[in-house]
Amino acid sequence: MTMLTSPARLFLVFAGIFGLSLLMLVPPFGGADEPMHFERTYEVATGNFLGTTEAPAGISLLLERNLAAVDASFTRDIPFDWELIRELHAIALQQNEMTPLPHPERKIMAIHNPLSYLPAAVGFRIGLWLELDPLYLLYLSRLASFLVGISLVWLAIRQLPAHAYRLCMVALLPTSVFQFATLTVDTFTIGLAFLFFAMVTRHCTQPSRPITHRQSAALITVSFLLAQCKSAYLILPLLVILLPREIFISNRHRLTVLFLSMFPGIVISIGWLLLARQEYFDGIDYQTWAGLEVNPDAQIWFILTEPFTYLLVLLRTVFASPWFPDSMIGMTISLGWSRVTLPVLLFVPLFASMVVVLVGEPLRLQTPPTLRQKAVQTSIIVMTITISLTFLYIQWTQLQGEIIKGFQGRYLLPILPLFFCLLPSKVVPLTPQRCGKIIAIMAFVGLGASIVKIIEQYYI
Repeated sequence: MTMLTSPARLFLVFAGIFGLSLLMLVPPFGGADEPMHFERTYEVATGNFLGTTEAPAGISLLLERNLAAVDASFTRDIPFDWELIRELHAIALQQNEMTPLPHPERKIMAIHNPLSYLPAAVGFRIGLWLELDPLYLLYLSRLASFLVGISLVWLAIRQLPAHAYRLCMVALLPTSVFQFATLTVDTFTIGLAFLFFAMVTRHCTQPSRPITHRQSAALITVSFLLAQCKSAYLILPLLVILLPREIFISNRHRLTVLFLSMFPGIVISIGWLLLARQEYFDGIDYQTWAGLEVNPDAQIWFILTEPFTYLLVLLRTVFASPWFPDSMIGMTISLGWSRVTLPVLLFVPLFASMVVVLVGEPLRLQTPPTLRQKAVQTSIIVMTITISLTFLYIQWTQLQGEIIKGFQGRYLLPILPLFFCLLPSKVVPLTPQRCGKIIAIMAFVGLGASIVKIIEQYYI
């Protein structure tokens, strides 16, 4: 079997080579919201799950100095130079000297469940044990998150009986690989979402093979962790209701697996949301980086008292604003911060290649999806997007705003596999070899352009 006819191997090669290259090339805090994720990783690694206002002096200094450098590269076209890089390398950790974290307003974004930082926090904790300096803590956290993320996606592609090329294509989009290479909860979220989709799909397409207790435990564990990663995706575990009755040993076994796959994760995720709201958002108002005045409590009250007005806001955002095209571009060619994207002209061939693979997938299901399966997956897609937009309306949009602000295309990546069963197959007849070639060319062009863009943005 060659690399082109093995989607899992194809993904591993391109994600490994280009992902590690981006991991090293993207400057500190060049990933989307990476300063906040670095702070939150430190909190989780040190057991401060509800947040802290202080950190070792070196961590605070690295955040303050490097945030100014990233901002300068955006606003004044001042590149990172070797003198700055040497300066960042020279910042010592100073574990025994605690200082306030800079930019405390960033705590409004530190609401992600501690479990969503598990891989990065393990890497960070190892770095603290080794007494590494702050810059190395960042890169070690990136590396730990990267290795776990691509391993989860590799496992997902490897066990898929169908849709393997589709999943490989989505996972090798420039935006996807960039997320894997930087410090963000999206890495763990995407990996778990893809793996969970693959596990459910495998069992749905092989009803003659009973699900073992080990497989049941794995499914329950992955669904629980997925519900904790980002609250917007807390209903993805509901996908287990599609599992056929035939794979279970007994009706009791079926009900146990369904219950444990759905409810504990969803309930604990909602519980964390309520706790985070009380800790971070209760009675506060603030200004976003875009200069919008936000009041979460007042916004929630508006949604509850004017539900039909808010429904119009949702519909206006999706159908009467650039939400869809912006999301497609952001999902495909965005590299972290919204100001760093590949040329829009490159979006056309990359998006066209993705569409060709999506409708020409050579590994098809033996039986087409039922109407029930399509209805369930469509409902989960719509509800997830609605939840995501609602969170952004509460946390990132001015009071009673007519359009929801802050949605980014990368938020669609974890739910993109759910679209697969809604797409026709073999519209474009592709052999595995040809499909692999298209993905390889797309990945080489898109990821190669990503490296060039990062060098141009930050170092030239």
